Amino acid sequence: MEPRQEPSTQPLPSVPAALGAGTLRDCTTIAVAALLVAVVLRPFQGTPFIDDWVYSWPVQHLLETHEFLFPELVGNPIATQVLWGALFCLPFGFSLTTLRVSTWVLGVLALCALYLLIRECGGTRRSALMAAAVLGFYPVFFILSPTFMTDVPFLAAMLWSALLFVRALQRRRAALVWLAAAVCAASVGSRVIGVGVAGAMIATLLFHTGRWGRRIRVWLAPALVGPFAAWLFVWTRARVFTSADITLLDNGPQQRLANFRYASWAFLPSMLVETLLFVLVLVGISLLPIAVGMVRRAIVRRTAYVLWLFAAAWIIAKRAGLAAWVPFEPGDIWALREIGATASFVPGWHADPLPWWTAVSAVTVALASAAILVAAWPRGALREAEKFLVWTIAAQALFVAVLWLTSDRYGLVFVPLTAALVLARRPPLRTGPAVACIAVFAVIALAGAHDHLDYNRAVWSAVADLRAEGVPPREIDGGYVVNGWLQYLHPDDAYHDASGRIIVPMVNGFAELTYTVADRPMPNRAVVERYRYIGWLRPGGYIYVLKR
Repeated sequence: MEPRQEPSTQPLPSVPAALGAGTLRDCTTIAVAALLVAVVLRPFQGTPFIDDWVYSWPVQHLLETHEFLFPELVGNPIATQVLWGALFCLPFGFSLTTLRVSTWVLGVLALCALYLLIRECGGTRRSALMAAAVLGFYPVFFILSPTFMTDVPFLAAMLWSALLFVRALQRRRAALVWLAAAVCAASVGSRVIGVGVAGAMIATLLFHTGRWGRRIRVWLAPALVGPFAAWLFVWTRARVFTSADITLLDNGPQQRLANFRYASWAFLPSMLVETLLFVLVLVGISLLPIAVGMVRRAIVRRTAYVLWLFAAAWIIAKRAGLAAWVPFEPGDIWALREIGATASFVPGWHADPLPWWTAVSAVTVALASAAILVAAWPRGALREAEKFLVWTIAAQALFVAVLWLTSDRYGLVFVPLTAALVLARRPPLRTGPAVACIAVFAVIALAGAHDHLDYNRAVWSAVADLRAEGVPPREIDGGYVVNGWLQYLHPDDAYHDASGRIIVPMVNGFAELTYTVADRPMPNRAVVERYRYIGWLRPGGYIYVLKR
């Protein structure tokens, strides 16, 4: 006999609702809006972005040799992402622009999946559209969508996997569980943390669905994702392309693995606290438009109590020496005056830390937003879909704590999951204030993306002109991205020291090359040329070509 569930303290919306009237029209609207933004902004530059040169090269190698090979710097088993990029490149050949388009398509699919997930969980059409807009214009998601980074491909696969699993719960269909597990396995091919979603599926099936979820033919599907991930990781590491020595690289795979083995577990208790505060602040900032829309007089007192609790926890953690994350710090994807962290990978870049009052203001706003989300969330017993979302959030938080991934890039996964959890219960939501806040996010995202694209254009124009003049890559230091793409992945073109060791500046070491493409003039170097870039969110300026 199946256990009886406790009744909710208030009526909850009926589910499923995802197939209701207007769903296709709404998803089409999301896609058309994204297309219009892309047409206006034209973000598909034929250049790498942060780490995506590491993921782009395997696509090029696969198309040219029909062989899988992955640079040693790759930390995730990215086979699925490589196949997806290769599929888009098949008609016209390899292109970084095409790879950017392939991820942008996944970004649109992620927005549609979030809309459908909220509707499937019982949320209203209006709140689902609003959540899609919040994620779409969240500057971190916005800038990563037209790149070949792993963030958006993983997010898209995770959300579609979650949607299929929630539908399986609503309809009690084992076939949908298997399909959800298959998509979850595909997400592992971008980031191995996809196994956390499979773990959430297993926990939901075993603890919250009664006899149906405990049948082996049901829970076996997500249980197979873990062994598949292990096999894929081993398979990927057996096909490694080695170039420069990265043994001592702080953020290299070897160092991350060493940290995981010898340090992560020792620091896990403190990292769990840091992760909880990180998620709290990041969710507060990213879902600020939803929180603003949920403000009403009836929750003011409750919000004040929750905010006091959050603030006390943050202050105590800070006083205890824990690293409490502060948004908009220089080097983050969404920094105060830069979206994309492009400048931080160019020689000569320097940014002062946030003024104390800016940091305090940012954290205060974030905690207040999170307090509103908690205070305004309708009470009642959690339904199966909501329990699954809670398990998924907990699993991803555990990965963040164990792997020390407290940055806004890795926190992106919490944004749609928390939005779905909050909006599934149809809390009162005022459209006007929420839309106004979304508009602010949109302005920041568009202006920041414009600045990033123009800055990046200036950097690569300088590099292209040097190469057109016959300067080989081994004599050009253009920073982490430029050097990684032109030297690390092409060892014959890289700089070698007197002992013959490959040194790629800002990747695995330091070397004084003949030319430097820099953010500002540097000592003992003559300015050869300047390339102007225009800024909207940040001041404009010049990229300098310097000669030693």
